Amino acid sequence: METKLITESAEKIVKLFKEKEVNLTKKSIVEDLTKLTGGDLELPLNDAVRAVVGKYARQHNVKIQFGGTSSGDIVAIKDLQPNTWVTIEGEIIEVSKPKSDRIHQMAVITDGSGSIKVTVWNRKPDEPKVQDLIPGKWYKISNAIVNVFKEVQSVGIQKGTNIAEVTSKVKFAPTFDDITNLKPGIVNIRGKVTRLFETKSDKVWQGGVIGDETGSINFVIWASSNPKVKLEEGKIYTSLFAACSKFNDKLSLSIVANETTESEGEMNVKTSNVSVVGNIVIINDGSGIIKRCTVEGCGRTLNRMNYCTTHEIQKDFKYDMRIKGVVDDGIEAKYIHASMKLTEKLLGATMEQTIKKSENTPLGAEAILIDLREKLVGKYYHVEGIEIDGRIIATDIRPLKVEDMKHITGLDFKEPAQTKITEGV
Repeated sequence: METKLITESAEKIVKLFKEKEVNLTKKSIVEDLTKLTGGDLELPLNDAVRAVVGKYARQHNVKIQFGGTSSGDIVAIKDLQPNTWVTIEGEIIEVSKPKSDRIHQMAVITDGSGSIKVTVWNRKPDEPKVQDLIPGKWYKISNAIVNVFKEVQSVGIQKGTNIAEVTSKVKFAPTFDDITNLKPGIVNIRGKVTRLFETKSDKVWQGGVIGDETGSINFVIWASSNPKVKLEEGKIYTSLFAACSKFNDKLSLSIVANETTESEGEMNVKTSNVSVVGNIVIINDGSGIIKRCTVEGCGRTLNRMNYCTTHEIQKDFKYDMRIKGVVDDGIEAKYIHASMKLTEKLLGATMEQTIKKSENTPLGAEAILIDLREKLVGKYYHVEGIEIDGRIIATDIRPLKVEDMKHITGLDFKEPAQTKITEGV
């Protein structure tokens, strides 16, 4: 039995008795629980807790109710509570073998009310051999512990857990979660891909933003999942058994591509439209004219040697233009991303003109980056777009007029006159 679970249970017992004005020591309760769950007894933790609670309740003549479900009753996955011993029943959706020597299998089980990850821990040579879980089959898992890590619940298969294959039942009709109501765990969603990001790691198959009528969320598809399809911008998909996790108070999805299918119909995605007036203070490297990999479904940026991080040296490529920068409104700074169309507008040159210039200057593409910085940095603009994860995907960027700048800065200045440069001076 894990020491952490025993300690947490002991702390709960101490708190319960304290509410009855009975002071118990955590040390003595830990000793009692350890004896009951270890040795020859090997009681499930819930049963051991009930025994200990009953012992001290009788000693102090008080009535104590300790929450928990009998380990023999089947509990719906949606009703699982942390740090309890439970019995669940459902269909195994997927199975993987982690690199950890401590873990025999990782799986996902669903019972129609919800889905949850299952961790099958390796057993010692003198312990009963653990049964393999097989995708598509149904199992009853008895005396398993509900663990919590980073707000995500999972079912832990311990040495006292029993796994029994049961007769397959009717396939569950999936229920879908609104994106705005997602919580860490295994979820089903239906949404439209509003944006795909340029992936910078071989480990990432695809990344982007998917949304529904309630909101949007970033997603990633890992290459290690052996995906067979790629999602497309503007299309609607149903995605089953995606893993929702939280990092720095922000939720994101790990989508299983092979459990994701295109869906018909229309969907108006709720977006966070923003309008910012501020000074463009930075134009980042990687702005201006760039080359992209032409391998189907890739589109990654190539370096100066036409090297793609996934497909290595590429003889063929396609040009693109963009702006990656920062706008500061005097209160906070936000990253902005502008497409080729907006970049042409702000630069005052078409992509064809820009390509020609880069091919006829020793600086190459660097000359275009210099032009952008000279034209944009330090000037005020009105930026409109969609804010996604703290970054503004610009739909329009307009330079401010002198009167607008006077109003914002509080300074009274005149528009600078054009300076004529005389040759030979």
